Amino acid sequence: MIIKKLKQYHFRNLRESSIEFDKNVSLFIGNNGQGKTNILEAIYVALNGKSFRPGKMEHLVCKNEKLGFVELDIVQGDLCEKVKLELKEASKKTYLNAKTCSSQKIQAQFPLVLFSPESLMSIKEGPELRRNLVDDLLVSHHPQNIQLLADFAKALKTRNKLLKDHLAEKIHSQQFYDVISSLDQSYLPLAAKLSSQRIQALKGLEEDFCQATQFILDLKNVDIALDYFISGHSALHWGDKEIYYALLKRREQLEQAEKDSGTTLFGPQRHDIQFLFNQEDARYYCSQGQQRAL
Repeated sequence: MIIKKLKQYHFRNLRESSIEFDKNVSLFIGNNGQGKTNILEAIYVALNGKSFRPGKMEHLVCKNEKLGFVELDIVQGDLCEKVKLELKEASKKTYLNAKTCSSQKIQAQFPLVLFSPESLMSIKEGPELRRNLVDDLLVSHHPQNIQLLADFAKALKTRNKLLKDHLAEKIHSQQFYDVISSLDQSYLPLAAKLSSQRIQALKGLEEDFCQATQFILDLKNVDIALDYFISGHSALHWGDKEIYYALLKRREQLEQAEKDSGTTLFGPQRHDIQFLFNQEDARYYCSQGQQRAL
């Protein structure tokens, strides 16, 4: 896949610009605040449907403007494709060759890899960054996982709203129990499947990850490993049934806490991924240079 051209209109601080890329490597050089990162963000948003920066979608449009767009000309094999992301207030629309298209389909057809300063923080920062890295890996290797991630996110959002409504006494207790029992018939299998897919991805990555890190650090005898934690327990070698019943047990344990807090307290959105350096947690054992290599 080669991105030939990028056109931006009212995106961040880029009022109107058009860039044609070299087929090999493109470098952006300039002072801080000139919009170098905005160029990368425009490409990422157009192909991924979301930004790698915090904030709301409406913040992507230039201040005092109501409409913005990003347009990409992409060569893939013998085909030249055109992807367009239209931003209007808090909404967005994606087009592929002038026809409306879902962000999930664009993401599956045009996978990309982002390496940013935030990526270097994934080892020592919170588990959300590590979960996002693994989910990106899932999508890049198996694009059909985009739908799994979307289905789980939807089920989680619905479950959280139900718990929030119950906490605010907007729903009667019996109705709440009936609805959440029905909802969990889909939430639990989705949570278990996503957890299982993450574990399989980590297991498939481990050997190459170890070899690459040894090469970068020039340490042939160092042991590099990965682990996946569910409710504080190592789950890297769990099967599908073990994962499902661990989630089921955790739901029972946290039933009252969920009602008191008004949010879902178990599932893959709470899991953690651990990087091990000679069987020690890399967050605490490794130097900053070693963490960056990982």
